[in-house]
Amino acid sequence: MKKETKKKLIIGFVALAVLGMFLPDTPSQEVKKEEVKKTVKKESVKNLTNEAVTICRMIIESHLSTYSDIDFPFANRKVFKKGNQRYIIKDYVNFYDNGIKKKVYWHCDIRYKGGDEMDTNNWEMLNLEILK
Repeated sequence: MKKETKKKLIIGFVALAVLGMFLPDTPSQEVKKEEVKKTVKKESVKNLTNEAVTICRMIIESHLSTYSDIDFPFANRKVFKKGNQRYIIKDYVNFYDNGIKKKVYWHCDIRYKGGDEMDTNNWEMLNLEILK
C-alpha cells in the first residue's frame, strides 16, 4: 500500500473518531446509562447486618446487666433485611440468674438512621421483645 493511501486511511479513521464523539447517544445507550446509575445507587446502600446484630446485642445486654455470664450463641440467630436499612433479628441469650443457667429469646426490630454504625444513638429501635 502506498504511503499516501495509508495517510488518507489514518486521517479518515481519526476524522470518524472525532466525529463520533459529537454524535448523540442512541436510545439503547441512554437506557444502559440509566441502568448503570440505578445499579450504582442500589450498591451504594451498605449492608449493615452485622452492625444491627451487634447494636441489638448491646441493648439486650444492657437490659440484662444485673445477670452474670451473658452469652450470645452464634448458631441460632436469624436476620431479616426489610429494606430502608431496617433489620429484624431473632436470637436468644444465655445467662446465669442466682447460679441457674437461663435461656431467653429476643426479637429486635431496628433501623439505621445514619452516622457512625456502631453508635447506638444512630439506630432507631422500632420494637424490642425479650421473651422471658
